[in-house]
Amino acid sequence: MERTSQLKSTAFAGDDEQLLANNHTSGESFERPLSPPASTPDAARVGRYLLGPLLGRGGGGEVFAGFDPLLDRPVAIKRLFPAAQDSSQLEECLRNEARHAARLSHPGIVRVYDSIHVDGTDFIVSELIDGIALNEILRSLGTERLPLERALQIGSSLIAALEYAHDHDVVHRDVKAANLMVARNGEVKLSDFGISSTSRGLGPLRSAPVGSGISGTCHAMSPEQSRGEYTDARSDLFSFGALLYELLSGTGPFWSPDLATSLRLVREARPLPLAESRPEVPHAVSKLTERLLEKRREDRPESAREVRAILDAALSAVQQGSQDSTRSELLERQLAVVCVRLAPENKPAAAARGALALELSELLHQAVVDVGGALLSSVGRYVIFCVGYPVPQENNCEVALRLLLDLGNRAQWPRHRLAIGVDCGLVTILPRSQSVLATGLIIDDAIRVADECEPGTISVTLAA
Repeated sequence: MERTSQLKSTAFAGDDEQLLANNHTSGESFERPLSPPASTPDAARVGRYLLGPLLGRGGGGEVFAGFDPLLDRPVAIKRLFPAAQDSSQLEECLRNEARHAARLSHPGIVRVYDSIHVDGTDFIVSELIDGIALNEILRSLGTERLPLERALQIGSSLIAALEYAHDHDVVHRDVKAANLMVARNGEVKLSDFGISSTSRGLGPLRSAPVGSGISGTCHAMSPEQSRGEYTDARSDLFSFGALLYELLSGTGPFWSPDLATSLRLVREARPLPLAESRPEVPHAVSKLTERLLEKRREDRPESAREVRAILDAALSAVQQGSQDSTRSELLERQLAVVCVRLAPENKPAAAARGALALELSELLHQAVVDVGGALLSSVGRYVIFCVGYPVPQENNCEVALRLLLDLGNRAQWPRHRLAIGVDCGLVTILPRSQSVLATGLIIDDAIRVADECEPGTISVTLAA
């Protein structure tokens, strides 16, 4: 939704507060929190809510500032344009937003407080954000780009909100910069669930009220959404990837002033890798973005949780030092990564699984350290370690296999069978962390291989 205000300054140095301070409309500062509208007999009201000034309009509706005198708080009030009241599709979008967003309570999602019907018109009453839409911030930058750390912070906040929504059976289906509000305190909030759906209703998208007959935003939607096919959480991940690419590169990967061209780019084009357009972007993030923008949903990450883990690790690495030293802090090494999956004969209780995992972790720790490797993670049914860091080996995969076979021959495995996946390739590591922090597709592949192989076997893959 476009705000009615115009940005008078394009200056931006990673300070959202400065941008907000330069945002004016008709000479009137855009400040929050808004004072409540005057409570007079002739004051405009929507139900119990007092109606304030217009904040923005777009699509088929408009948003006003408002105030809830019962709960003594400012609110935002959204309604359809009067001319759009006869559109059953637009009305359903508004009700859809109210139903789905009201299920969600997360700091990264705009809260919906109420849905009311007054004089034949539907309204949504929601949280009023002290901030500005992300697309306006990006527009104000011109040819400049967000600082790397800030771009990763926004991406990390957004993927956490999507993870929460997906966990609660809601797929947004319109993830884009215009639907993200950046608050004055730096928080990022996802809004506009008008075409969202649940896993019980992820059928082909219905026709949009206007345009080409596809609901969504052409340059930000997934290929399957652009064809009107079934969508799921991985469709949101594609849109997130397009936004993450824009945040980091300064340019949307599929944007074109011509809608048909945008749709063709979404379905066919592969954007320039971030490693080329912005070399300081961590390798793991560059590769993650490529995976997010895969045309087939089966080739994208499985979940927002997986994406968040990689982004959070990269953000932590960047925050360890200045942007100028980020690339020197992140090391890329050819490693062998081993994922040992607990696959007991009898499925034990959680406490028993925990004891077995601890036993396995303790058994592996000394053996891994002895060959110059490091434990990376021990969570749930998985114990993951690497060979080749901190001590390089001539053949990491051979050393890892020798370690596993030696432990097996000496009958030192715990009282259960194991499924073991080994993958060899490039891994990004942060040596300054207290424990080894590593990210990369090789780790994901080792887990996948361990999940797919039979208990009692070792399966090895080599990166291309």
